[in-house]
Amino acid sequence: ELRNECLNFLKKKKINTTNNLNELKNNFYEFVSLFHVYEHIPNQIEILKKINSKMKKGGKLILEVPHANDFLIKFDIKKFKDFIFWSEHLILHTEKSLKKFLRLSKFTKVKFLYKQRYNFNNHMKWIIDKEPSGHSKNLKSNNELCSLYEKYLIRNKLTDTIIAIATK
Repeated sequence: ELRNECLNFLKKKKINTTNNLNELKNNFYEFVSLFHVYEHIPNQIEILKKINSKMKKGGKLILEVPHANDFLIKFDIKKFKDFIFWSEHLILHTEKSLKKFLRLSKFTKVKFLYKQRYNFNNHMKWIIDKEPSGHSKNLKSNNELCSLYEKYLIRNKLTDTIIAIATK
């Protein structure tokens, strides 16, 4: 974890978390997760190699990041692009780039999942008003339409989030 307030919160909850991989002395981790952290880290292949070296053979890495093929990126909405390409996002990944980075870091059996975190309402708010509605469900819309839209984005790999599950 990169943010001190998150590290402190997790430590109070007795969750083993670090901002420095060199602090991890043992090489037996069966499970490592990076949820919306990886896109903030420089030297990403080097970090993956270091994570791999700390893992037990057969261990799993779950890597969840914003998706560079997010459907909204295809629209020419400057405010959205400023929002998604903000200075702390050093790189946005696709399935192809994540697969390449993971393979270069000696991970195998890479599987991808696609998740749409923000709903149809949020997309319409961006397209019409050039601003987000977040996860708000306050906008009037048909739940079936929202569900169909989400399934369309997942099927076509146009979601806002991509998840890689890789094995050491």
